[in-house]
Formats: sequence, structure tokens, C-alpha cells
Amino acid sequence: MSSVFDEFVKIQTEEKNDSSISVESEKQEWDNWIHELYKIVTNYLKEYTNDKRIEITLSDIDLHEDQFGFYKTKALSIIIGKKVVEFRPKGRFVIGAYGRVDMAGPAGTIKIVLVDKNSDKPYISVSSLPPISKQMEKAWKISTPPPHIKYYDLDDKEIFFDALMKVANG
Repeated sequence: MSSVFDEFVKIQTEEKNDSSISVESEKQEWDNWIHELYKIVTNYLKEYTNDKRIEITLSDIDLHEDQFGFYKTKALSIIIGKKVVEFRPKGRFVIGAYGRVDMAGPAGTIKIVLVDKNSDKPYISVSSLPPISKQMEKAWKISTPPPHIKYYDLDDKEIFFDALMKVANG
């Protein structure tokens, strides 16, 4: 066997074991944010699910991210007549956001991003210094496509319904 490869495997295994506690807490936080998004969606659709005009289901999916490895999470599906719109987490580690879930239907996909509650567009900076740790309030927002990305608050029910109809071809 190659001693160089043995050393590589040893280093990778040690790094994985060293960071497993922080990785698990980060995964749990990400899972909580996904659950929070799904709670918002189901609350908006409550009157339609109560009288069975819309059906909502959850299913297990597998994701892979370099920082987390393989992990299980949930996808949420909304069934409106013959139309199905699915919310699929894309990842916790995405450029310009703290996470992303795609809302996909027969007419396209809209990105929902977890960002600073006060932001209305992406802000990305590059620095050789480590980031200053500050607690900021995060919120789920609907993102427009590039190049001129804007964020719209998901806590506005009408914005959510417009986005849902857009991907469902409504």
C-alpha cells in the first residue's frame, strides 16, 4: 500500500472526527430552518388543506455536501389538482446565502434562500481576514433570477402565492 495514501486517509479521518460535533450541530440547525420554511408554507395553505383542495406530503431525500457528507432531509410536495410543486433543499452551503431550497413545478423553479432578514439583495465580500462573528436574524426570502437578483420577503403571503402559481403554471 502507498504510505502517501495511508497518510492522506489518516488526515481525512482525523479531520472528520475533530469536526463531527460542530458538523452535527450545524446539520441540526439547517434541518430546523428547513422545518421552519415548511411550517410557513403549510400555514399559508392551511385553509386549502383543511377542506382537502390541496394535499401536502413530506418525503425523505438524500443530499450530499462537502462539509456534511451524505445526509437525509425532507422534501415537501404540494398537490393542487394534477399539478405538483416540490420544495427540495439544495444545500446549507451556497454562495451568498445560509441555505437554499428550490420550489419546482411544471413551469419552472424559484429559489428560496435563507439570508439576513434585512437584506433585499445578495451581498458578497471577499477578505483575507476571518469574518467577524455577529448574530444576525435570518429569514427565508424568494430570490429573483440573476443578473439583477432581488429578495422578496416570504412572510408576505401574496408574494408566496404568486411564486407558487408561477411554478405551477397557474
